[in-house]
Amino acid sequence: MLLMYYHLHTPHEFLGFIFNFDDSNVGCQINYIQPLLAKIFRIPTRRIKLSEEQLLEIFVGATEQYIQRPKRKQKKYYSGKKKLHTIKNQVIVNPKGKILSISESNQGSTHDKKLYDKTNIYTEEKSKQIGDLGYLGISEIEIPIKKPKGRDLTK
Repeated sequence: MLLMYYHLHTPHEFLGFIFNFDDSNVGCQINYIQPLLAKIFRIPTRRIKLSEEQLLEIFVGATEQYIQRPKRKQKKYYSGKKKLHTIKNQVIVNPKGKILSISESNQGSTHDKKLYDKTNIYTEEKSKQIGDLGYLGISEIEIPIKKPKGRDLTK
């Protein structure tokens, strides 16, 4: 069941039908076994299929959306950057601006690098991933040099 879920990204309802489980039990079983497997190898959760022209470069970024202040666990959703309670998603787009992937919503206090590691998104090896300074330290992502304020960009 777990292999079908990871390989085919099959919905819980369908897996429950095939393996004679309730769909909520499918999620419980997957959530129980997933951390054990994650200790052994990296589990890819989303694969981005790109055409030849899209293969050259993709852009990775995180975005925050404001939410109403939660009654419980407010600190987890508080974004010090926005000074409000937020949820955060990671978005991957191609150079034309077409959205290729959006991660699940996470707490607003989650750092971009940690979000990238958590979502386990992988692409073809030839593609060049470009991100902002939030992804500093990830070898797969290239961070472009910004133009200094009041000066020209060097070659």
